[in-house]
Amino acid sequence: MKNIKFDNKGLTLIELIVTIAIMGIALQMIYSLFFVGNKSFNFGKNKGFAQQNARTVSELLINELRTAKDIRFNEGTIKEEHFSLEVDNENLIKKTYDSIGTEDVEKRKTLFTDFLESIEFNSQDTNGNGIINITIKVVEEGNKVNEIYSVNFNILLENILNYKENNIQNKIYYSKYN
Repeated sequence: MKNIKFDNKGLTLIELIVTIAIMGIALQMIYSLFFVGNKSFNFGKNKGFAQQNARTVSELLINELRTAKDIRFNEGTIKEEHFSLEVDNENLIKKTYDSIGTEDVEKRKTLFTDFLESIEFNSQDTNGNGIINITIKVVEEGNKVNEIYSVNFNILLENILNYKENNIQNKIYYSKYN
């Protein structure tokens, strides 16, 4: 059998304090790197979701308005079945109206439901080329403050060549070919 030696060797108080201080500095550096990386990731993720939502709404609007038969900013000027697009409580709503302007509530559709702040339809095309400019504002959820992400794009109207109605509205009326 081996003899067990009992030495008085061990850690001094100074060595223990220095070791704890070095570990504290190392942990602080690791935590700060993790915190910065996590915050950067969340910032990019939120901006990416806002961009995706804006692109989705723009594709829906292009599909609805590009082949429209008639587009107006005043409901009373279309004398056939027509539709409207507007934002209501962060939702893109498509309403259907009959030829006298009465809404058919059963045909009301919610086309998009995520963080939609507003839509602005602008028809100030001085050349009359049948172009409508649209600005979409989407809420970008942040950690503390919600920011607004904005997308601006044009729709070339295929069936309306000389459209010159100068107006900016948050609601648009349109009719389509059957």
